[in-house]
Amino acid sequence: TNISSTASLSSCFTSCYSLRTAPSFSTVTSPSTMAGMFSNCFSLIDAGTLAATNTVTLNSTFQNCYSLVSAPALDRLICSDLTVTFQNCWSLRNIGNIYCVAASASFGGANAAFSGCSSLKTAPYIRLPSTAGANLNGNNMFTNCFNLTSIPAYDLSNIANFGSFFSGCVSLVAVPPMNIPLATNLNSTFSGCRALKSIGTITTSTTCTSLNSTFLNCQSLQNAPVITNTSAVTDMTSTFQNCGVLINVPALSLGAVTTFVNCFNTCSALATAPNITMSASSSLTSTASMFSSCYALSTVPNYTFSWAAAGTTTLSMFQSCTSLQVAPTIGGIENVITTGSMYNACSSLRESPAYNLNKCTNASSMYASCIVLQQAPALTNTANITTVGGMFSGCGSLTNLPAYNLNGVSSAANYNSFVLNCGNLARSTVANVRFSHSYINCKLGNVQLDEIYTNLPTIVSQTITVTNNWGTATDNPAIATAKGWTVTG
Repeated sequence: TNISSTASLSSCFTSCYSLRTAPSFSTVTSPSTMAGMFSNCFSLIDAGTLAATNTVTLNSTFQNCYSLVSAPALDRLICSDLTVTFQNCWSLRNIGNIYCVAASASFGGANAAFSGCSSLKTAPYIRLPSTAGANLNGNNMFTNCFNLTSIPAYDLSNIANFGSFFSGCVSLVAVPPMNIPLATNLNSTFSGCRALKSIGTITTSTTCTSLNSTFLNCQSLQNAPVITNTSAVTDMTSTFQNCGVLINVPALSLGAVTTFVNCFNTCSALATAPNITMSASSSLTSTASMFSSCYALSTVPNYTFSWAAAGTTTLSMFQSCTSLQVAPTIGGIENVITTGSMYNACSSLRESPAYNLNKCTNASSMYASCIVLQQAPALTNTANITTVGGMFSGCGSLTNLPAYNLNGVSSAANYNSFVLNCGNLARSTVANVRFSHSYINCKLGNVQLDEIYTNLPTIVSQTITVTNNWGTATDNPAIATAKGWTVTG
């Protein structure tokens, strides 16, 4: 077909649902756009030949061509836009070389260019713009290319957006080094790449502010790549979550980070946590579930974090780290408000630092089910804690509780199960508990029970339960009843 004077082929065959073979356009010399030319041609198998001597927009040219197996040769034209060009071409297996305009200012981007090409095994060579001028969008470029196993080394220096770039590429095994100085974030870039084993160095700059879910569910990745220039990164949410065989993470310098939520959650083979440095001007708000379910984790360096003024939490930070024996020092923890479940179900934990809980209001289940912990840590400045429910529940080896001042606990419900199932507890010097609570089924003698009664404040109508402690036969509950308490047991 000779249409050498045609300026636009935009939407020429759009939604020709039954079209199977397209005509060849071998002598096209002047079209500026082929946008949407064959989009929604669901039955198209053969797209013929496309050629042009000028730059051409290929925005959505073959979008939703579900049956297209081979893309036409595009190396005889210069592309000015690859946005959703081959999106959802489910059957597409072969794509030739693609040459784009040199100046990024003249390029429309490559957003979702090959997204959903689930049969594509090898990514095409693409000469992306190499001259600066505009920051380009590469979000979702190869998302859900389920059979993609390898990619060439692209010049990505003018791409700014890498969100979900390779997300869902479940067969991708290796990625070459990436020089991405304009990247603003790497959110979900490799998320769900469960076969990925090797990633070259990722060179960013201080424009990159987020690594949210970057390697989420990369279940074959053993060695995390080096990522340079991370000083401006604020978001580390789920960065390595569910990387089940990850064993090595390089040191991280994160001067501006505000959240580590789920950062290494369920990295079940990780035995040594990475060194992390932060700027003193950072405002960290959360390490919630940061290392939760890292079952092999046994070595954690002492961290110094710079916390925000409000809304801070270490909730479940090391929950179910079943190999962790010694808890790390957490510098700045005196500014944390919630420490609930921080070491819950750390079944090998035998030692914890004397954390300063100056601002903490919620310490519920902080050490629950730490079954080999014998000596509770000498936590300081506990008077502001309002909730300690289940704090040492299930600590079956616990023998001694230090003199925590729990005057701030605000109700009996917030003290519930504080030492439930602590069958070896032989002494508690906890003081100023103002509401009903229980030491049922412990190993408290008469002297230790009288000590507990002595440390009770004077109140009106509360109950302390001491059933099934061997010292109840000779203790002196009058010490407690004189202060308004009812002693049960």
